[in-house]
Amino acid sequence: MRETGRPVGLLVWRGRHAWVRAGFTATADPREIDDFKVLEAIVLDPLYPYGSSVWGENPDPRESISVRELDRQFVHVAPGRWPAADRHQRQRGRRR
Repeated sequence: MRETGRPVGLLVWRGRHAWVRAGFTATADPREIDDFKVLEAIVLDPLYPYGSSVWGENPDPRESISVRELDRQFVHVAPGRWPAADRHQRQRGRRR
């Protein structure tokens, strides 16, 4: 983000929803030094202010949330992998 100046799309709620990460706060400027730690993420949620009965309240627009909270909401996927595609491939394999 610091290099491009562009927001980042995030899949949250086990892939059922998306947020936009519009910024972050860090211990140092990532363009200036490699040794930094992201402290908070600034996110935008298109469902604001409705939230989810399952996943909880939405962050306010441009609210900073902790890395721990972002980690709780974020869908972790190994590079080059997408769980839905893997499931689709397994289902196709069973039909043959």
